[in-house]
Amino acid sequence: MPHTEIHTAILPALRQGTLQGMSSQFPKLLYFGDVPVESSYHGSALLYRLLEDYPRDRLMLLECAPAPSVPGRRLPDATYEHLPAGPLVTRLRHSRLHRWAGMYLIYTQGRLVRRATSQLGSFKPDAVLTVAHDYAWLAAAHFARQRGLHLHLIVHDDWPSATPVLPAIRPMLHRRFGQIYGQAASRLCVSPTMESEYMRRYGVPGAVLYPSRASDLISFDSPPPPPPPGKRPFCVGYAGSLVSPSYVKTLRLLAGALEEIGGRLHLYGPFSTEDATLMGLNRANVAIRGLIPSKAIVHMLREECDALVVPMSFDPEELEPMRLNFPSKLTDCSATGLPILVVGPPATSAVQWADEHPGVALTVTRNVPELILEAVKTLASDPELRMKLGRTAAEVGARQFSAAAAQHKFQDALLGAHNGSTHVN
Repeated sequence: MPHTEIHTAILPALRQGTLQGMSSQFPKLLYFGDVPVESSYHGSALLYRLLEDYPRDRLMLLECAPAPSVPGRRLPDATYEHLPAGPLVTRLRHSRLHRWAGMYLIYTQGRLVRRATSQLGSFKPDAVLTVAHDYAWLAAAHFARQRGLHLHLIVHDDWPSATPVLPAIRPMLHRRFGQIYGQAASRLCVSPTMESEYMRRYGVPGAVLYPSRASDLISFDSPPPPPPPGKRPFCVGYAGSLVSPSYVKTLRLLAGALEEIGGRLHLYGPFSTEDATLMGLNRANVAIRGLIPSKAIVHMLREECDALVVPMSFDPEELEPMRLNFPSKLTDCSATGLPILVVGPPATSAVQWADEHPGVALTVTRNVPELILEAVKTLASDPELRMKLGRTAAEVGARQFSAAAAQHKFQDALLGAHNGSTHVN
């Protein structure tokens, strides 16, 4: 029987212990990369969720980042090895010479391959999994090519443009990335725009692997009933980091708009009140709620907020990554059942996602006070609209961002290559 007819239920069945000997259908998989595999956030969380039910006797994880994954957050009973660069290179990467350190790591991947080989012991992989982040993924590709192994490549960021190197080296990064992208047995891109752009650049198809929710995350299909009049003011929540000055500007404008209608803005993320003060977010109607564990964030957002905001950067220098990348915060936001407000340029991935799924979010495509105020007034005054937006976001999110959807796409990639398919699209 072709593998496409049987494998979609393999991982859930392994979790339940109902299939005997089924683990042998999976390739012996070596994860080799800089992204730690742990239950935390961003790429680390995605890898953890993809590998959560992978047969442990067929899995080895080789982490190359300066800091290893936190033991308490690791995959239970999985084999982890840590293979960081030397202390001098690590220090240089956090100095003014970081571009030179990056170039050194690019040109010395053969050393890392030799060190990795010595760590494998008796483990003989059939396939290699890596993420195009930092530099160890180059060694992972070299390792797979040397041994004739299938390479499975996950791409969250446009590595050739995001990697800090001297400008003269940038064209070489594009060539190197294109070569490895073409080498891979499966190419898992974080957004449809990224997949189509790479098809245009490199002439080979990929597959879209959206960020996913945790397998045990409780999701809701609609907003909760609105609070009784006068119990609390209308509240918009933001859950994420403040890495872009453009995000901060959007949140400042949003706080001002909410202040005009007597509303509040709640911020959830890895920043303090002092950080918010430095960013100009120290307003009376802004509450810093801190970094909330993923298992609790959905319930807290539903209890405290009436809508959620997902900002995308308006900085011209950040437009290309905003176009190709996909905001992982949409996975948990859509699980709340709350309406979503997306603020970003028309070409950015979150706005494109909203355009492709009418009714999934309210969008503002110019970062100006008048339009943000209009959106806030619309959401605050129309409970029926909030209900429709929340339900649509929940339905689309359940279909696209569930742990099962991501694992099935990942299974397609692994088993398609392992059982003889040329590529999974």
